Amino acid sequence: MKRSIQKYFHYFDVSELERMRALYGDGELGERPVLASVYSAIRHRRLPERYPEAVGYGTNFCEAYHKAIVQSMGCALLAQSWLRPLAAYIGQRPCLEIMAGTGALAWALGQYGCRVLPTDNFSLRDTFGRRWVKVRRMDALRAVKKYGKKVDFVLLSWPFIGPLPQQILAWLRQHNPSCRLIYLGEWRGGCNVDDAFCDFAQEDPEAAALVAQLRKHYQNWYALHDSIYILK
Repeated sequence: MKRSIQKYFHYFDVSELERMRALYGDGELGERPVLASVYSAIRHRRLPERYPEAVGYGTNFCEAYHKAIVQSMGCALLAQSWLRPLAAYIGQRPCLEIMAGTGALAWALGQYGCRVLPTDNFSLRDTFGRRWVKVRRMDALRAVKKYGKKVDFVLLSWPFIGPLPQQILAWLRQHNPSCRLIYLGEWRGGCNVDDAFCDFAQEDPEAAALVAQLRKHYQNWYALHDSIYILK
């Protein structure tokens, strides 16, 4: 059953974390200290090599920190373990990010020397606490039409479900067929892309070994099933 990600995109009052601590102490499974440490690191732009197992717990603390971290970074769990090989694959080739949100993904890849232009229409400007880099205000399809012929990669992370992802991939296939769409999100039956997109998209067989490596390290929040795809 398709689910909306709208519930993940709302302003989160950080005082809620202290309220949770007052009610539940360190949590039934002792998850609060490790999640608090991760949250603090992300607030200071320090991405972990991997996330603790607690991100997969379906507890009150997990949900509270999930919302807080989404506000600070975005929906995808950015970790050095998979960012490093992805950045090596991208290298110095130009990359456009659409629907960039906080710009954390562009920032993280930039730490490895990648050249990423992040864009967003700021429709969720009241959701995220701050941006990690300067994000150019631009609608996704407009950005692809303006820059899509000049880049080797387009990054798309956690879009809202609807026709836009397929429109973007179709435009790239027509105007820059060598460009690859690096997609982070849920797949068929999930909350980011529809079945039409899944039917239309083709995974790049030349990137299959890399994708397998990335997926080995990629982690999910509780009850979510997002992953990494390199599409043509």
